[in-house]
Amino acid sequence: MKHSGTWPGAVLLCTSIAIIGGCAGQKGIYLMETPAVYEESAIDPFAHLDDSHRTLDLSVFFATNRSRDLTTDDHSTFGNTVDDKLHLGFATVRFGGDGYTWEQLAYDSTSADRAAPVPLSLDAVQQLITLRLDQPADGTEKPELAVFGNSIEAELDRAVDREIVIYVHGTKTDFLNAVV
Repeated sequence: MKHSGTWPGAVLLCTSIAIIGGCAGQKGIYLMETPAVYEESAIDPFAHLDDSHRTLDLSVFFATNRSRDLTTDDHSTFGNTVDDKLHLGFATVRFGGDGYTWEQLAYDSTSADRAAPVPLSLDAVQQLITLRLDQPADGTEKPELAVFGNSIEAELDRAVDREIVIYVHGTKTDFLNAVV
């Protein structure tokens, strides 16, 4: 059987479709798959929460020595360029999109049967203080650190299980993927 000269073109076309299809796939960051221990109802991760804690928002404290990401519209996140400052603050992570409810989040977090992937987004970034890293520590207490410490204490006072998340931004990842 004789092949025509079109098979390289067909391979190129198939490869292009695969690449375009891959690029058109799900973008963004989504809630991880439900751990088996929650799927099997062995543990209810939300049983201890009162109504004030049943929310779609999660605060994540951060500490980073990375510069602001100037490629974003509002410059609210941080990139991978090392800065001479330490930025301390908190980010608010949102679970779900428009119309998504706490009840849906609780179900999706404890079930393997999700109707759709649950998007996670960075709702806000609040920088509380910035410290210069090129100044040696002199052992004196810095009043600006009290702002960050007081924010952590206030979050612990509100927390039912007295646990908080502090993210330290490193390299080889962007701020959004690491915080979310």
